[in-house]
Amino acid sequence: MIDFTGRVLETFDLRAPLYSLTHTPEDPGSTLGFEEGLVFGSKQVMIRGADCQERETFHESHNVGQVWKVRYTTVGTELYAACDDGHVRR
Repeated sequence: MIDFTGRVLETFDLRAPLYSLTHTPEDPGSTLGFEEGLVFGSKQVMIRGADCQERETFHESHNVGQVWKVRYTTVGTELYAACDDGHVRR
């Protein structure tokens, strides 16, 4: 991860090409029991916490190929993923 000045903030290996990145809807330091983090779209959907440690990985039971875009709804209650096969999944 690189900031807008070009300084390297963090490096980690996703083991696959990265196609999409978004943040989880939780605020940093949230006391609601959820942790903020990043959601990656690649060969699967992967969620990493603020410490860049892997929290969850979602594998699709159908062979969808790549996950091209990941986005949360405006209110942050659902995550959608656009896949190679042309379908949008939540």
